Amino acid sequence: FKLWYSQAGTPELRVTSKYDPSKKQYILTVKQSCPKTSGQNAKLPMHIPLGIALLASGGREVPLQLLNKKSMKMHAPTSLVLSITQPEQEFVFVDVMEKPIPSLLRDFSAPVKLFYDYTDTELAFLMANDRDPFARFEAGQRYMTKILLQLIEKRRVNERLELPEDFVLAFRQVLLDGKTDKGLIAKMIDLPSEAYLADIMSQIDVEGI
Repeated sequence: FKLWYSQAGTPELRVTSKYDPSKKQYILTVKQSCPKTSGQNAKLPMHIPLGIALLASGGREVPLQLLNKKSMKMHAPTSLVLSITQPEQEFVFVDVMEKPIPSLLRDFSAPVKLFYDYTDTELAFLMANDRDPFARFEAGQRYMTKILLQLIEKRRVNERLELPEDFVLAFRQVLLDGKTDKGLIAKMIDLPSEAYLADIMSQIDVEGI
């Protein structure tokens, strides 16, 4: 962990996944990197804790059993913190009965930039169902950002502006959540800021935002 103090820059995690229905296996591949910074062109792999869960239909958390980890079979947890210590690592989960949706960087387990190619449907699902407050908030913010950027582009070409039904349903489920802290719900439904949207646009459309 000493590299966190001696190595500048924010680490990046790029995660991909694959599900094998015949073997009932879910494979998670994690690649880490750290951008070049002044005086540090070559970066060593860091020790990055990655909190995860796998969500099945209805938001149910799948028991996590890693391949060749027999000790986990008796009392399989539904969430884990994976230790990412190499430039690339693969984690194979067994006895996964259906293709799940990964909930990543749970509890903000590390201050990194996470990249995973979620579909809009998957983001809506996590926004509505994830039990982890941070992962749920992040999914909602990513989904709202994608929708806003799409609407900005549609406005530019004079297309009709509509909200996706999946987003409306997910937003409704957040509002009706009687278990989550009200302050957190208020943050979950807060739209990404104008400044944030401008910052990620290659050409800023002030009126569109």
